[in-house]
Amino acid sequence: MTKLSTLLIRLNSETGEKVVNSSSRKQIKPFVDFYGINMNDFTPSDINGYNNFQEFFVRKHKPGSRPIYQQEDPTKAVIVADSRVVVYDNLSQTRSIWIKGGHFTIADLVQDRNVGERWADGAVASFRLSPQDYHRYHSPVEGTIKWWKQIDGNYYQVDPLCLQSK
Repeated sequence: MTKLSTLLIRLNSETGEKVVNSSSRKQIKPFVDFYGINMNDFTPSDINGYNNFQEFFVRKHKPGSRPIYQQEDPTKAVIVADSRVVVYDNLSQTRSIWIKGGHFTIADLVQDRNVGERWADGAVASFRLSPQDYHRYHSPVEGTIKWWKQIDGNYYQVDPLCLQSK
């Protein structure tokens, strides 16, 4: 492990410990004000209803605050999160997916060559969250999950430096 990796892991751990501490509540109002977050869309709406910054960060939408577009039409899907979205109709448009400054194939991303080959011509949607965004994902369609895989490794917060291409 490099010195930089060790430092990033330590800083992320320290940040994680700070946001669950009750003293982190004082960060909520400046955050809401800076990003212009409409708290009427969330429950609780009162920022004093959160015990710490982490609870606020994963706040829940109020029912009805994000109505589903043409809910009765199964050919329509909605965006799964408040986010910045990039969609590729098929991977031949891009040949690889750009993530945090690197290029990855589907096989690289899911760490499985067989699955990667099965999905090689599939569509891809990337949902990038910003700090002010609601940090939960929802299913955009009705259905049954037929495959998922937990990817081992370190996960880091997005830093502007990480968004630069190599």
